[in-house]
Amino acid sequence: MSLHFFGIPALYPGAAQAELNRFCQAHRVVAGLDEPLGLHAATGYNRLMSQAERIKELLGWLKIVFAALVVVDVSLIAWLAQHFRSADAVLVVLAVIAVACITAGIVGVNHAAFRRIAQLEDL
Repeated sequence: MSLHFFGIPALYPGAAQAELNRFCQAHRVVAGLDEPLGLHAATGYNRLMSQAERIKELLGWLKIVFAALVVVDVSLIAWLAQHFRSADAVLVVLAVIAVACITAGIVGVNHAAFRRIAQLEDL
């Protein structure tokens, strides 16, 4: 088996991209794709993945969103605890509303993750 290396320039990728697509189609590197790899890589990526792999990828993104929301929520709660009496009343009310919305977002992301885990168990 010989290895072929391709370089695709960033400024004018047309010719090199066409050569890579011809090579991939001729050697069945990616079977089942009708469109060139460079034009619709996202849809081709999804078609090549199994449902379980897609759910695992989504769970990974949900973990990141969950962690970011928890960090923001805890920071706002800590700010409220420190500045409850000294901050302007409007600012405190807005912070409480933000904490409630972010907490609802955390619960929503948590439910979405558990639904995906249940889908993964059903496969």
